[in-house]
Order: sequence, then structure tokens, then C-alpha cells
Amino acid sequence: MKPLSPVTPELINVARRVVWFKAPQEALSDPIHFLAHVMTYGTVEDLAVIETLVGEEDYCEVIDHAPSGVFDRRSWA
Repeated sequence: MKPLSPVTPELINVARRVVWFKAPQEALSDPIHFLAHVMTYGTVEDLAVIETLVGEEDYCEVIDHAPSGVFDRRSWA
């Protein structure tokens, strides 16, 4: 998956909130892991921030390569 860019202050804020256990730049360096967390913990406002950066193909790639433990049973259903 391509890196997310441009890295805006709004994107940094989303990264800080949904991947709270990593520094924002570190979270953004792994787009699949970051987007999996956005899909799980993100708000409508978070999705609005990233909507111009990712498309349906990117979300499909995240699902195909989902990191362990991010999606729960309900998410997979």
C-alpha cells in the first residue's frame, strides 16, 4: 500500500487518537495497520479526514492483510 500523503495536522490528530500507543508518525508509517485501527476505532470525522487519501481498493487491501487482533468477531461479521 502506498504511504498516506500529504501528512496534515488533521491526519496526525487521527493517528494520535486511533493508534494511541504509537507516535503519530510511526503509526502513519504502516498504512495497513493505521487504516485497520481507523476502521475499528475511527469516527465519522476521522473517516472524513482520510477520505481523499484512500479508496475502496485500499480498504480491501487492509481487510486482506488485517493485522492480528485489530478486528474482532463482530467486525468480521
